[in-house]
Amino acid sequence: MRPLAPGDTETVRLIKQVRALGNARWARDYLAAARFLIDRLGLDPDDCRVNTSLPRRSAKWLLPITINHRYVLVAVRMGDERVAAAVWPAEFDKIPHIRRLAARAWRFDALRGEGALDPPWLVGFRDPWILLENHDLREGWLDAARCELERASASPYRRHHSDTAFQFLTDGAMQDRVLANVFGAESR
Repeated sequence: MRPLAPGDTETVRLIKQVRALGNARWARDYLAAARFLIDRLGLDPDDCRVNTSLPRRSAKWLLPITINHRYVLVAVRMGDERVAAAVWPAEFDKIPHIRRLAARAWRFDALRGEGALDPPWLVGFRDPWILLENHDLREGWLDAARCELERASASPYRRHHSDTAFQFLTDGAMQDRVLANVFGAESR
């Protein structure tokens, strides 16, 4: 992995995306969820199914992790509101105690070979920490992400993969440096 370079376009985009997360506590909780997902699934920066990116134009979809065709975790900015959106199995809408936790939910479009009711959901939560603390929610998220890993052998979005984004999502020391740069004393 390459070091952070202040004038580098990837570094500039990373700092803009982190700033758009709103505050250090929310950012740290999102990063903890991202690191948990990457560690638990054994995701590797060289895996062709995995894409971590720093979207150039997006002020809405921040620090996404995509497996094959679908987001499995993404910070979503909607005006002043932020949600951590995670993939969840197709039965999401039939589980009331999980549905009540969600701030937003979007159903993915069906991919080739999927029926109309087969696609998973992208479910947004106001506090990213809930993905780690709620057992049912966490296990459903991991199950849905594992299904995405098995769906295909390569992401069509791989050309947008950023080693800088992957390193940031997995390297605590880099996170500390970037958060301190963006949020100053609040980052601790």
